[in-house]
Amino acid sequence: MMTRQKELNFKPGERHVYSNTGYTLMGLIVKRVSGMTLREFTTKNIFLPLGMTHTHFRDDHAEILKHNAVGYEQELGKPFEISITNFDTVGATSLQTTVEDLQLWDENFYHPKLGGDAFVQQMLERGKLNNGEQSDYAFGLVLGKYKGLPTVDHAGGDAGYRSDMTRFPEQHFSVAVLCNSAETDPSGLVRQVADIVLATEIKAAKVATPAKEAVASTAANPAAAMVPTAEQTARFTGCIGIVKMTRSSECSDKPLGPSGHPLSLQTAGERQGLARSRKCQPRELPQSCSPLLSLQRDGHGHQRRVVGQSCHG
Repeated sequence: MMTRQKELNFKPGERHVYSNTGYTLMGLIVKRVSGMTLREFTTKNIFLPLGMTHTHFRDDHAEILKHNAVGYEQELGKPFEISITNFDTVGATSLQTTVEDLQLWDENFYHPKLGGDAFVQQMLERGKLNNGEQSDYAFGLVLGKYKGLPTVDHAGGDAGYRSDMTRFPEQHFSVAVLCNSAETDPSGLVRQVADIVLATEIKAAKVATPAKEAVASTAANPAAAMVPTAEQTARFTGCIGIVKMTRSSECSDKPLGPSGHPLSLQTAGERQGLARSRKCQPRELPQSCSPLLSLQRDGHGHQRRVVGQSCHG
């Protein structure tokens, strides 16, 4: 399809529109310049140096992957169906990873062991249009704000998979959401976690925001009205938040995030996927089933985490 396109959509620099094609072409450029496939190049130069041993670009859709989550989708009134990709395109898609590996990637933006400070700063450099207007899109990252707090994020989706990873750099707090149900809203889940964990910081940011701007923000995002309890918000700052959404009949009692200082969210419900904290048998879950959150402090005092609870119904 790319080779058959006869003209540009608009003059370069005139405006910005996200395009998967650009990232696919970049993958081909890497192969021609380095002599390695994008999978080989990124594994050798990015993922392994960062310790991301469960991350790679899947350039063979027939490859069997251990512990791979199957994607699902559901039409209204119909049962769930499997929805997975069946192509070998990489660059804009087909990245296989885990929330644990994403935490290692995220930490490189605070302590850049790969690429150095110059690499990190370039990734955060926003584009500028011909008229001088600055875009909120940087090098594969979107710079913005959520309830007054600066954010760096990117979301994505393909077939029955949905994801979002949002970083709050000033709070050294990030949330990564990986879902295997097309009906899931990962960006909404990110905001819900942030509303709870960063409640104190959000409240302080609102005080510094003009009243009319705060009203407009709440109107645009009804979730802004969510108010956590005092127990939930007490002293929960400077953490890494991780959400892992998986539909499976086999459940583990191990934390979903890596040991140390992550936040983990376990949810249950057909719409949100299934990740229970005990061994369980397959069963139909009610459509109204929704995730529940509880917060607790670990034994070190300065590290905290969010622990999910399976819903009942």
